[in-house]
Amino acid sequence: PNNYKQNNQHFLIPNSGYSVRIGLPNCFVDEDVRVTICPTTLFVPNAFTPNGDGLNDVFKPVGIRVSDYRFQVYDKWGKLSFDTNNFDEGWQGAEYPADVYYYWITYTDSDGGSQSQKGTVQLLR
Repeated sequence: PNNYKQNNQHFLIPNSGYSVRIGLPNCFVDEDVRVTICPTTLFVPNAFTPNGDGLNDVFKPVGIRVSDYRFQVYDKWGKLSFDTNNFDEGWQGAEYPADVYYYWITYTDSDGGSQSQKGTVQLLR
């Protein structure tokens, strides 16, 4: 991974401080800012209730700085129940019975590393 990001002609070094001047001729503001690059974060809930009440109806990981994403859900016999590459799409689970399901997530983190995460989710009725 690069130790800097280029924005037009300026190089930004993560977690560094900068002085910035913003404005028009004869009218400007000087400000000190700190650039912080957040690492990849992925949270996966452990239960959901697809009952149509608008609360926890969809099983979906939440995170930042995730790319090359794949999210799969399997039943207890290993049958694929859900598969997506779209980070904004979650498993509705409406047609499935209350039970424990298994998920497998693969993705690339903000440093370019391949990551995987697996676990269980409880579908509650």
